Amino acid sequence: MLIFFGRWLKGLIVGWLMALIFFLIKRAMKRAFGNVADFDQQAQQTRQAHRPPHSADIIETLWDGMTTSQLIASYGQPDQKYRDGQAREIWTYTRMTGRTDPTEITIENGSVTKWQAAAFKEITNKN
Repeated sequence: MLIFFGRWLKGLIVGWLMALIFFLIKRAMKRAFGNVADFDQQAQQTRQAHRPPHSADIIETLWDGMTTSQLIASYGQPDQKYRDGQAREIWTYTRMTGRTDPTEITIENGSVTKWQAAAFKEITNKN
């Protein structure tokens, strides 16, 4: 009986130690990498911050003749705006394509007429 009690007590102590070790590992991983649920929630909030709630019908699409309100609903406010003539505006989105190359969108009379990567424009203008 004493041997059984000794083994039971030993198992209980080893179990507690293993639980403590796993708890410490979990806490260290959470500190190092954060909580996965927090990352998912934060990414979702970031996506929703750039897109107003009424823009469910337009999701990251760009076309000729797109109105400025549709453009804002799809991509949010541009990073830069400047006028290039009377009725022409150029809006710049820094991370539209998912890369760091900015995209310039030309708007005439309230609708999109053309767009291109700013890096491509710089290369073609040098020649």
